[in-house]
Amino acid sequence: MKIARPRRNYCIIAIRAAFGAGFLAASGSCSTMALDEIAPQPTAAVLPPPAAAQPTQPDGYPNLNIRAEPAFEQLSDEDRAALTDDLAAARARQGSAASAGQAASERERLRRLALQHGDEAQREIEATE
Repeated sequence: MKIARPRRNYCIIAIRAAFGAGFLAASGSCSTMALDEIAPQPTAAVLPPPAAAQPTQPDGYPNLNIRAEPAFEQLSDEDRAALTDDLAAARARQGSAASAGQAASERERLRRLALQHGDEAQREIEATE
């Protein structure tokens, strides 16, 4: 015995397709803007220069034996030493503000605060239920 399929789904799809085609036809005939007006193409001054072709070996794979050229000038040894000294001085200034004893007492204070906050939050939740 063959079960008849409902044709309702086919009707809905046909109706939607008809409305979609009608909408596209109506919107296409009313459009006056060109694509260049909506999104103009970038000029040559804005586009980056084309990348140089990567050298390849005879089998077509890229040649990885060529030394890469740096994109920017690298730090000199003097610049590196000056920056390292500046960072060490800043680290020393920050480290002198707090000692190990102060850090331990602050850690304990925060733990007590967390326990107290947890108890208060639990009481508020139980009070609303």
